[in-house]
Amino acid sequence: MTGPGAPSLQHAPSTSEAYPPPPGAWCTCCWGTRWWTRRGAPYGWCCGWCHPPDHLKPDQVRWEPPPEPSGPLL
Repeated sequence: MTGPGAPSLQHAPSTSEAYPPPPGAWCTCCWGTRWWTRRGAPYGWCCGWCHPPDHLKPDQVRWEPPPEPSGPLL
């Protein structure tokens, strides 16, 4: 099974892996699918819902998948 909720795509709320979780990966705690890490050297990945990066400035965070563009359409 490789669809949403597939056991092969489950990830812990935080990991020390250098590479981002694969597309469709979900958190085993909250089922979230947004992941973040600090920009720069690999610091590991955290679930955006369980461990939000509130302590960092927005330009210090890399999100996977990237956030959707917002604001007025041109």
